[in-house]
Amino acid sequence: MAKIIGYARVSSREQALNSHALEQQIHRLKDAGVENVYFDIDSGRRDNRKSFRIVMDMVRSRQISGVVITRLDRLTRSLVTLRRALEEFQDNNVNLKALDDSIDLSTAAGKFHLNILGALAEMEVDRLSERVSHGRSEEHTSELQSHSDLVCRLLLEKK
Repeated sequence: MAKIIGYARVSSREQALNSHALEQQIHRLKDAGVENVYFDIDSGRRDNRKSFRIVMDMVRSRQISGVVITRLDRLTRSLVTLRRALEEFQDNNVNLKALDDSIDLSTAAGKFHLNILGALAEMEVDRLSERVSHGRSEEHTSELQSHSDLVCRLLLEKK
């Protein structure tokens, strides 16, 4: 059994259509010799992505010998999910190859590199969430200030 499959993912339909990111990933995977490519259009933080579940089921049932991805963050952006998936890859003797990240699970250095990149990917998602949350907080504070200014003006006009 030397069946190697590919997995690609983008977070949104806009990325898939407007930037052709999904199409580019699939093309690169096929150029790397992969015949069958599974893909999702969904957040990398979610574990319940349809094709991701199919790929992991194939890993568990040992139907494949390897999975090729373009970058580690295409597989998952959750360190917990990454560690769980890596354990399943290793337990079932399925290799994971990331074209842009020089990852090879058959070496100690490759495993270490994978964990470092996974931690960085998760941190980037968390930082993005913090920036969005901070922006919303600033927006709410600005709205409250505007309402306060309006109330003051109305009270002054009544005098």
